[in-house]
Amino acid sequence: MMRYIKPLRIPIYQIPSKKYMKEEQADELFRSRLVVEEKLDGNMIYRPVGRWILYLEDLYHRRTIPYRIPARYALFDIYDIEEKLILGRDDRIAVFEDLVKIDPALKYQIFHVPELERGVFNWREDPIKIADSPSRFADQKMQSRKMEGVVFKLEQTIKITEEIIKYLKIVNAKFVNDEFYRNMQPEKITGLNVIDPSCVSTERKNQSHMTKEIL
Repeated sequence: MMRYIKPLRIPIYQIPSKKYMKEEQADELFRSRLVVEEKLDGNMIYRPVGRWILYLEDLYHRRTIPYRIPARYALFDIYDIEEKLILGRDDRIAVFEDLVKIDPALKYQIFHVPELERGVFNWREDPIKIADSPSRFADQKMQSRKMEGVVFKLEQTIKITEEIIKYLKIVNAKFVNDEFYRNMQPEKITGLNVIDPSCVSTERKNQSHMTKEIL
């Protein structure tokens, strides 16, 4: 199985012990069209389904942010084992819809992380502005807090090459609110997130083209 390429932090707020990308790496990534997704505060797991590996946030246990979510698992990436592709968001949604046709139970177990925006962004300003709001799945019955953060990903499907693996070429980036770190210490919310199948987040309805880009 491919080692998951974790997004590096955008070099805005520098927290000791955290790893950040270099400014020139951020400049290169942010020249491309990107999709911005909400970063949900859960436990990352993966689930093989045929030729696909689904990367998920397990949100059953509440950590620092109280959520009201439509299912336990939030899908944020899919890897194509046969073609060695990380799917872009539109292709990811299309593949998941095909998987649901084969196994309808997936629809009640997994939902997509929210898409917030897409386009070309300024990495020095836009992450802070976009992340400065409550989670799309914030539990309104509890204290409202900012979302954990945002993840910027290349819009298109990406071929995972030896160059990307060897040189750790940047294909995504994340920004985490400093408020999130403050809420982690010294207190931590305990309990379970609320699973409510009627809870939905606004999603884009874009057609998929399964476009590859060799980086």
